Amino acid sequence: MSNTIIKYLPTKKQVPQVLKWGAGIGIALGIFFMGKKIYKNIDLIREKNLLQSTVTAGGESYDLGGSAGEIYDAFYNNDIFGATEDEERAISILTAIPDEYITDLSNIYYKLYGKILKADFIKYLSPEQYERVKDKFA
Repeated sequence: MSNTIIKYLPTKKQVPQVLKWGAGIGIALGIFFMGKKIYKNIDLIREKNLLQSTVTAGGESYDLGGSAGEIYDAFYNNDIFGATEDEERAISILTAIPDEYITDLSNIYYKLYGKILKADFIKYLSPEQYERVKDKFA
């Protein structure tokens, strides 16, 4: 029994080769997944440019497509690992949009990213932070 196990273990000469292959495969997978994320972001930027939706309220213009993109970036694209979010930036963008256009903003956000705006705010904000913006979704 023990002879069969030893038979399949790599020899001393084969160990460096196995490590080279393992490292090479790991690097290739890392490049593949980062490239996939970059291409996804490029596609999202193209879509964001296609869905430019500007509205005017009270003499001021609001770019809802750009605002949706900035909110998405604040939650998802502010670092390479996705470990942190810029909640205050997302809150300031949302509070700058007049209440009557929040539904339009939510629709554009969904069309661009397939995500629900209110759900993302609930997910990424602390209860105290969400309390500041909950009236926008009423």
